[in-house]
Amino acid sequence: MFGLIAVCCNIPLPSAGYLTACAFLTAEFAASLEWQLYSYTRHTLGLPEGGWRTAALSLVFLFVVYAGVFELMRRLVGRREDPPSALVFRAGELWPPVDISTACFLMSNLSFVYSNTPFSSSALESVYNIRTLIDLAGVAMLYAYHVQRCELYMQRELDAIQNVLRNQYVQYKQSRESIDVVNRKYHGTPSGGWTFWIAWRRRSAPTRPRTRRATRCWIPSSPARACTVPATGWS
Repeated sequence: MFGLIAVCCNIPLPSAGYLTACAFLTAEFAASLEWQLYSYTRHTLGLPEGGWRTAALSLVFLFVVYAGVFELMRRLVGRREDPPSALVFRAGELWPPVDISTACFLMSNLSFVYSNTPFSSSALESVYNIRTLIDLAGVAMLYAYHVQRCELYMQRELDAIQNVLRNQYVQYKQSRESIDVVNRKYHGTPSGGWTFWIAWRRRSAPTRPRTRRATRCWIPSSPARACTVPATGWS
């Protein structure tokens, strides 16, 4: 399973190890749940061992339970928008999921090897219950570990973006203060970006005298003629 995931997914080996631990325990839980439901249904219906009805019932439970478990896990993981960096593992970060998977697998199958321990049972129904419940607890722990790890890395990325924005704001304030110092030193304008902009617009605007429209009038003479009053008015 580890080699297949590493080759097909083309990911680093520690990341492949993490996915292998998750896939292994999920498959173990699906197998234990399917066998428990199948055994309970066959015992309830009174079907004999080895008949065609028993084989058909086994295939039905195999398809339904496996499809349901893996579809549920796909929906739980697929609905989250996890950062890709959260799935990049180092060798030292691989031990928690591997330890959870190994411990759950050993404890769930302990009753098949030793039936006289405080953590095992000799009754068949209890053996199935212990196996299924421990595998379910392991899957829940791995999913909780995955969620906590993704949220931690997402918070780190948000903190990094916040630091970048804060540094840009500090640089903007420093640049504005530098501009105000230059304005006070060389132009004698008060501080403030708007004051500097208004002063610059006034200096750059073209200077020309204000004029008014020329006025036409008639001067009595012989013959009558028109005159044009300059724009500056009558003297």
